[in-house]
Amino acid sequence: MFLQSISNFRALAIVLIVMGHLYQFGFYHQQDDIFSAMIKNIITGGTALFVFISGFMFHRVFYENFIYKDFMLKKFKNIFLPYFFLSSIAIILAYNANAGYFNQETARYAVGNIFSPNDSNIETIIKYYLTGRVRFTYWYIPFAILLFAMARFHVRYLKLGLVWQITIFLALSVLSMFVHRPVASTNPLQYLVYLTPVYLAGMLASRYSKKIVCKLEGHLILLFLCVLALSAAEYLTGHQGNYSKPFFAYNGVDIMYVQKIFLCFFCYVFLEKYTFNVGVVNTIAATSFAIFFIHPWIMPIVRRCFISLFDWVPHYSISLYLLAVVAVVSTSMLVALMLKKILRGSQYSRYLIGY
Repeated sequence: MFLQSISNFRALAIVLIVMGHLYQFGFYHQQDDIFSAMIKNIITGGTALFVFISGFMFHRVFYENFIYKDFMLKKFKNIFLPYFFLSSIAIILAYNANAGYFNQETARYAVGNIFSPNDSNIETIIKYYLTGRVRFTYWYIPFAILLFAMARFHVRYLKLGLVWQITIFLALSVLSMFVHRPVASTNPLQYLVYLTPVYLAGMLASRYSKKIVCKLEGHLILLFLCVLALSAAEYLTGHQGNYSKPFFAYNGVDIMYVQKIFLCFFCYVFLEKYTFNVGVVNTIAATSFAIFFIHPWIMPIVRRCFISLFDWVPHYSISLYLLAVVAVVSTSMLVALMLKKILRGSQYSRYLIGY
């Protein structure tokens, strides 16, 4: 089922995800002013938007005629297979280069990181597959697989009354605010706890879409002001970016989680109210999952190009940062389109790169 507003939302989400990974290209600064910090806090954690959209589409596409076996088989083909293929390449490269957690002398083992300096190479490989940590973005896939495996519970959730749905969402949200993201993105179970209520929020947005849009479309400015206020509050309390900690440790309230819930609903309602149809945005949306998989491989290439073309070293330059965003998104998109064309539009390209 194609929805133009959700297609635009998907394009926005993947661009924000890429932007959040490119601060080193001109938007990195040790002591950000409040304005820069607020912008980063809004950009960072863009995967929450992906989770929200995924929950929305679960209700819109799968819920009515849900068959668990068919649902999981589709996710296995479209998500796990490209993850396994690309992770295997990355693991082989890391092993041959004695890099990452294969090099115990240089890898970082903070408290809460499931990798250990005592791990054998086999244990390291297994943990890479289980956590997705071989590429800094791939943590999303082990988490997503766990999330989709819970689909029967999500179906039951959607069958509950509205009061119970809201109560469960709020209870899990409070839990997320104290759980935070895992250390070094190495615990998919912690991500499951942290991001499940965002997924539920997406399901509710689809289930009650007309009521939500009707009630909130007149309050878009207020919603965005809440996003700005929460972003500023994070800065003023001495924090910037995502909150992370060991699962059972206490480290305050995760303001970023609350901000992302407001941002999800703001983006959804805004894009429902102001729907547009632009070719390049549609293409970004269509290739968004491939961009997610490919862009970590493109970033080092762009970095080398910047060094060669601009005699570039990391420094503050918004123009270079935006150029890097355009370069990484467009190159990742073109790689996905080229591979699809090379394989003559075969569905098997989806099993390799997610498109």
